[in-house]
Amino acid sequence: MALTAHQQELLSKLKAASLRHKTKEVTYKSEWMGYLPYGQYHWIEVNGEEVEVDHSEPLDEGLTSLVKMGLLELVREIQLTDEDQIKIYHINAE
Repeated sequence: MALTAHQQELLSKLKAASLRHKTKEVTYKSEWMGYLPYGQYHWIEVNGEEVEVDHSEPLDEGLTSLVKMGLLELVREIQLTDEDQIKIYHINAE
């Protein structure tokens, strides 16, 4: 299965951050700010560095598709509240 442009960019940026920090661990975080106009925020970190992705597709969907392809592995999921969560992934792709 071929990667979409979003998946390619996401994987490329994760690999680059992984090399910089010498770790294969990626952390996805989501947090509800609690009131409008602020909503649900999502971001990805590698060793505390936020990894910015330009595409507008949801990060969680991109990560899930990379897991399905075997390029990432979901190691741990932490549900902090109904809206807030942390997912820890391991990069399998070289």
